[in-house]
Amino acid sequence: IEKEQSIFEDTVTYNANPTTVDYSSFSYKNRPVINLQPIDTATAQTAVVTAGSNSSVSFRLFDLEAGTNAPTDQSIQVQVSATGV
Repeated sequence: IEKEQSIFEDTVTYNANPTTVDYSSFSYKNRPVINLQPIDTATAQTAVVTAGSNSSVSFRLFDLEAGTNAPTDQSIQVQVSATGV
């Protein structure tokens, strides 16, 4: 029996360090391929995955220009997608 690939997509607010996104409703068999993209940030930022599983992902935002973790009080939006079976 084959399972079709499914894609989880959501936009979340980065308000904790780390921020965790739950996609357990998709019932992935293994950890899916995860993509995190900060949206419209004032400085260059990248997302760093701190934990990932078949049911959730946790990440931190790192401000490349400041050389520190991004603040959690600025309502930074992050586009999250997970693709797997």
